[in-house]
Amino acid sequence: MGEELFKLACNVGWLNLVDRDAKTDEEVYAFFHANFQEYFAALAIDDWDDFLPRKHDNNNPQPVPDKRYRIFEPHWKEVILLWLGREDIEKSEKEEFVNAMVDFKDGCLDKHLPHYLYFGDADTFINYEVVDLKKGFYGFRTYFITTAGIPEFKECDLVDEIVQQIVQWGFGKFNSETQKWEKFINQIERAAMEVLQETNRETAINALVELIYNQNVDNFTKYLAASRLWEIDTGNQIAINALFELISNQDVDDDTKYYAASSLGEIGTGNETAINALVELIN
Repeated sequence: MGEELFKLACNVGWLNLVDRDAKTDEEVYAFFHANFQEYFAALAIDDWDDFLPRKHDNNNPQPVPDKRYRIFEPHWKEVILLWLGREDIEKSEKEEFVNAMVDFKDGCLDKHLPHYLYFGDADTFINYEVVDLKKGFYGFRTYFITTAGIPEFKECDLVDEIVQQIVQWGFGKFNSETQKWEKFINQIERAAMEVLQETNRETAINALVELIYNQNVDNFTKYLAASRLWEIDTGNQIAINALFELISNQDVDDDTKYYAASSLGEIGTGNETAINALVELIN
């Protein structure tokens, strides 16, 4: 049976002869495209322990002996996403894996550390002495991989929570004590914004729309949110309206208006609202 399937894979072009072993002269085959290799690898894995050891202890986050943390190996990312999309894997099993990734602690952040946060309205960087990010370097990586896997596992119970957290890391949050909009360090911000385009589209759109209409959000962040919204949902009228409002608002600084106008020029081709906003700005 195995030999018949092998021949069939060769006949349809899934497998191709690419080389011969120099010592044994045995034929070496490779898949026509990496997606085939990743798909079959995902089918061969029954337990998510092969990606992230089940015995990993968050209370004492040391590497589990003789176990690989494949979740941190870039070439395994697509395999993990395909595994989450398998219909023959129980939902409870996937939920367990997602929770393990979301809660993963690597021991790289064992106390509060100072980080630089940007306060949009203040137009300055401030050393905010105590910022509890609650995650180390690998903790963020597992969270980002989980976010990218959500489209494959749409029925996940944590979809909204995960996307909301990514939006917060990417665009900031309102501090009720200081009454300022705070942003996380640039590396986290950029990574969060990028992975937002890989996650559940509808949930991401709703989160960005909510952010744009949040009265506590500074104008530059609204520009960023509107631009990202357009990238996720080309043709989104709310994104165009938000940029238009920024350009029309006399209280918005010139730099933000410039960025908003540039984005509007790129995304508003043929859109009457966008054209009127740009004409008004020129006048």
